[in-house]
Amino acid sequence: MELFSFPKPSASTEMKNLGFIDGTGEIVIDQTIYCRHFDEFNANGYCRIKMSDLVTNIIVDHDGQIFDLPENFSCNEAPDSFGLFSAIHRPDRKLNSAWVADPNEQFGQGLRYIGRTNHYVMRLDHTVAFERNASALGNGFYKWDVFDPDTKRHRYGIIDHTGQITAAPKYESIERSDTGQAFSVVKGRKFGVIDAFGSEIVEIRHPVTWPWDYSSTYDGVAAELNSSTARCQVFDLKGVVERVNGKRGRTYFLKSDGSPAMRSGWGRQKYLPADIEISGAADGMIAFKKGGLWGYFDTAGALVIPPKYHSVSGFRSGLSRVFDSSEDEEAGQFRYIDRKGDTIAQNY
Repeated sequence: MELFSFPKPSASTEMKNLGFIDGTGEIVIDQTIYCRHFDEFNANGYCRIKMSDLVTNIIVDHDGQIFDLPENFSCNEAPDSFGLFSAIHRPDRKLNSAWVADPNEQFGQGLRYIGRTNHYVMRLDHTVAFERNASALGNGFYKWDVFDPDTKRHRYGIIDHTGQITAAPKYESIERSDTGQAFSVVKGRKFGVIDAFGSEIVEIRHPVTWPWDYSSTYDGVAAELNSSTARCQVFDLKGVVERVNGKRGRTYFLKSDGSPAMRSGWGRQKYLPADIEISGAADGMIAFKKGGLWGYFDTAGALVIPPKYHSVSGFRSGLSRVFDSSEDEEAGQFRYIDRKGDTIAQNY
């Protein structure tokens, strides 16, 4: 069952009374979870929630069951399909000596933690699967983060759900994937795609200037942008190319013959009128802005919902969260709409 976050109205800086609804707008989990920040449910039916101190985390499943973490543990993500998640253990968290003043640092408290830190991949029953600094890449594989104290740089490799190393830590970046064992990587400032064991699917030879000049593999494709020409090179990993979602709002759409249909990047379009800004595509819908208001195209570029919202989120499982005005957004008052623009639920 797909669930959607449904907090009571509150300003973005305030604590939230969080609940969840299903796709019909019915409340499944009451608005009784008092928290600071929350993620949306992932595809595996779990949601990570940060409590009032921004350090303590809980995990909620689709049935409303709440899972606490062991004392002084926090998590970076909700569990994956193997029930595993990356966790950080700060055993000295309650010691004053483990914190130093730093107005630019974590948790919004002007403090930086300098105490002992351990990284694990854990299960919800609090058992440790293995001890590594890792985060989910998808399909049972994890990005392994290795810090070199000599060069003071991070390098990344790949491990499987048992903790076994499948690709050595020699990449500057490895991106999540929803396309089998195909991961976008950067090595020596060059882009390519590898499988979970380090074999090159797309040769690592395509220069990149910025981290947002390439995409993760999505729907069987990956993209690399040449910033100097604003042209996008697309690598087809599993057949017909339909679209590519990139980073920082970059979205590339291709016709079935591989020719460009539309493109966005920092609000500039090559295949749409200059007065239209595209935010991105999700769930077959493309959010666009015209005249200061947001609406939706479908992936063929046809108008589905006229621009009439102050701000919108991407569609997910047929619903999108919209704010009708800047006042509503400041007050945390929103609606969920369906693909026709009809209201399914509102929190005010």
